[in-house]
Amino acid sequence: MRLCKALLLPWMGLGLVAFCRIDWTLKELELVASRPQDSFHAFVAQLHAKRTAERAFGSNEEGDQSDAVRHYMWAGLMVKELGAEKAKLFLSAHETQDHESTDSRRMDLQNNEAGVRAAERLKKRGALTRESLELQALKDLLARKLTINEYRSGPYDYENVGQGGRLRGS
Repeated sequence: MRLCKALLLPWMGLGLVAFCRIDWTLKELELVASRPQDSFHAFVAQLHAKRTAERAFGSNEEGDQSDAVRHYMWAGLMVKELGAEKAKLFLSAHETQDHESTDSRRMDLQNNEAGVRAAERLKKRGALTRESLELQALKDLLARKLTINEYRSGPYDYENVGQGGRLRGS
């Protein structure tokens, strides 16, 4: 069983707020110590990205479509909350995990970059919302613009893409 590393941080005058992840990297812990408020936003963005992948694909796997969309969404949501430069700091810190294969790291980095670019384009148009980012992620997935190591089949909800359709359950 893996233990959770919980961090207690002062948050906007509300006392201490705890947030927990199992897979913190040393670089991420350094960012949490130096940028606690930004770290909290990055953590919340990661939770939203995981939920998006789970709603769309019914799971949250490594190397497949859910992984690609999760990284894309996390990167884009951090751009929305923190701006592109800070988002890239957190994304780079996360991708220093030693246990990942070269293919997995390459996939994650490419999908992170795709999410950052998509969020920047949406932001320039004044249209960056979680919903618009989800729709763009799905469009890019269907157009095979995301990097995926292993396609998995499944009952995914791709209805009405391009006409305001959304990922299943959102």
